[in-house]
Amino acid sequence: EGVRPVLDALARGACPLLRALGLGHDELGDASCVALAAMAAHPARARLEALDLSQNALSGSGVAALAGALARGGLPRLKSLQLYHTHLDTVGVEAVAESGKRGLRALESLSLHGNSFA
Repeated sequence: EGVRPVLDALARGACPLLRALGLGHDELGDASCVALAAMAAHPARARLEALDLSQNALSGSGVAALAGALARGGLPRLKSLQLYHTHLDTVGVEAVAESGKRGLRALESLSLHGNSFA
């Protein structure tokens, strides 16, 4: 996953003014979701408003790791979360829904289409 150095730098506080992160169609997997969870927890990410992870091979467990960070207050200003065509399953959808109950207070747009959950 070639984007890992970028995620690691963001998890250490790089680009504190970043408001949008587009990682759609970047061949991300579950390891990237763990790195994204670490990134989401950093205080410098408080300004991030849009996160696009669409068209990647993310499983429910990978998305659950990210959703856990969001539920704990990560990315408090996130308005848009794009998870379409990510191979998301019921586990991932339930984790995202749970994060919406405890975090994601600013979320306005959530795209889940093109996934295979029941």
